[in-house]
Parts: sequence; C-alpha cells; structure tokens
Amino acid sequence: MEDLTPFLRRMVDGVVHKFQIKNNAIDSLGIILKTPPAGTTSPLCPGPPSGTCWGLAEFRSKANLKNLTTGEGLGGSLTLQVTMIDKGEPGRNDTFAVTLWSGSTLLFSSNWNGAKTVEQQVGGGNLVVH
Repeated sequence: MEDLTPFLRRMVDGVVHKFQIKNNAIDSLGIILKTPPAGTTSPLCPGPPSGTCWGLAEFRSKANLKNLTTGEGLGGSLTLQVTMIDKGEPGRNDTFAVTLWSGSTLLFSSNWNGAKTVEQQVGGGNLVVH
C-alpha cells in the first residue's frame, strides 16, 4: 500500500529529505463566504462563490515538524497557517497557501515574497469554502 502521508521535500547535504508538518491543536478556523475580490468596493455578494464573489478560509493550528528521512523531530508548538480562496466553479482559479512559523522564525512558506506567503493557484481540483 502506498504511503499517502503529506510531506515536503528539501535537499540537505546532497540528499533529498522528506519533512512532515502535523497539526496537533487547532487554534482557529475562519470562513468568510461571498467576499468581493480585494480592491473592490462591492458589498457582500449573494449566491455561492464565483469569479466576482469569493469564499475565503483561514486555518491556524499548533503543529509539529518531523524529518521523515531521519526520524528526527524538529520542533513542536509551531504555528501552522493555511489559507485558501474559492473563486467559484470549476475551481481552476482557486488559490492556496501554507506557512509554518516557530515564534517569529519562518520555517516554511509555499510561496514567500519577502514579506508574506502569497497564495498560489491550484494545479488541479477544486477548493470549496462553505
């Protein structure tokens, strides 16, 4: 049976290592349905998320980081933040971001721009905020 554990890969001393982020205590889940895109002055939109009326979600949790290649635990009580934007059907424009912090030290970002994690368009599938 294939191991379906989600993990990150990083080259360490010429060897590809696998790392796992595992949440252990949920801090918050915020869902904002039908929010107009940033920079618009539209009021909250009626109906489901669409290209002009987005659904936003943010998940925060405490997490552990483990090097699956060596079995070494690399930290606990880390802060995991996952954000997503549902831009309607069929989902090809939906975006997603993951950030992992140890206090004020950035450990992982799915797309760091020098100041924050910027959401990236999903490569497939459909994110649904409801």
